[in-house]
Amino acid sequence: MAPPTIALPTTTSCASVVHIGDSTSVGLVSDNYISDPTLQMDAQYRRVGVGDVRLEISGARSVVEEYRAPNADDIASALTASGYDGCWVLALGVTDAANVAAGSSVLHTERIDRMMAVIGDDAVLWLRSRR
Repeated sequence: MAPPTIALPTTTSCASVVHIGDSTSVGLVSDNYISDPTLQMDAQYRRVGVGDVRLEISGARSVVEEYRAPNADDIASALTASGYDGCWVLALGVTDAANVAAGSSVLHTERIDRMMAVIGDDAVLWLRSRR
């Protein structure tokens, strides 16, 4: 007898999503990498039912340090201060790992704690890149 199949959900309960990403997310929103806009990140969020998609993606983005764009902590703080209440996707860590390796006094756990202190009890998904 075959095991019962379980239907996986095809939609999300998140009406609003903020995606804060570093360079690992740039290709997900760039015509240079994905020429079909229906396959890019914002369209994928909408495909599963997210009505309000906010993409905050920048190369070299870090939780703490800034390089040509606000850091992730400042972005999240500004959004929550403006009343944002929704889901979060955090595609961070590559730049942060490099900053820690280069001698930053703000270690990995403190970076995570900073983001979670801002996000509070909203739903959050941390992504990690694969090598």
